[in-house]
Amino acid sequence: MARKESKHILTPSILNSGANVNYNAVLNVHDSCGSTHSTDVKPKDCTELQRAGKQSGIFTIYPNRPMQTGFNVSCDMDVDGGGWTVIQRRVSDTDFYKTWNEYQTGFGDLANNFWLGNQNISMITSQGRYELKNDLMATTGDTRYANYEVFSVGDAQSEYTLFVDGYSGNANDGMAHHNGVKCHDANLNGAFGNTEQGQGITWEHWIGNGVSLVRADMKIRRKI
Repeated sequence: MARKESKHILTPSILNSGANVNYNAVLNVHDSCGSTHSTDVKPKDCTELQRAGKQSGIFTIYPNRPMQTGFNVSCDMDVDGGGWTVIQRRVSDTDFYKTWNEYQTGFGDLANNFWLGNQNISMITSQGRYELKNDLMATTGDTRYANYEVFSVGDAQSEYTLFVDGYSGNANDGMAHHNGVKCHDANLNGAFGNTEQGQGITWEHWIGNGVSLVRADMKIRRKI
């Protein structure tokens, strides 16, 4: 079966354990050729931090290495091999009804509920080939996942166009049909606990869009 390729505009309709922040992580980084970079190399994502032996937590990353000030991210080093940079998390009732600018720059608490920010996600995914993992939990406690082999977000000029490809998982493909339309098959940034049709945290092809999930997170990992 041919893979489905989807392009979307990354907006609120498509798209939170305390932790210490490591603001100054510097690494001995081994690249794909086996070379070791100097110890003052700043990490560009959680994949690089994992390769340097770091555990789950909050770190400062520098997607564009020359940049003097990076930004903080939550790293998941435990799930499915680790190395994941978490870009969204919903674990409790927090307002995700935000403006375009707020979705652009990001909001929330990296230790709890948050959106990392379109511009930050775009900057990270511009560094190579990334995969996406969506972990979902229903009110019954049942869990599902939806993975995509390829995930990227365009820059501001493209209005943060989302590209996903290569679905696998057990939640069914909820991101294949957005393509800029108003209706949606997945709304992980919906209103927590809202069971009105399509208004809650939904993944329609698993449990319908009249049921709100109690947990959802999106995480990305560099493959190349």
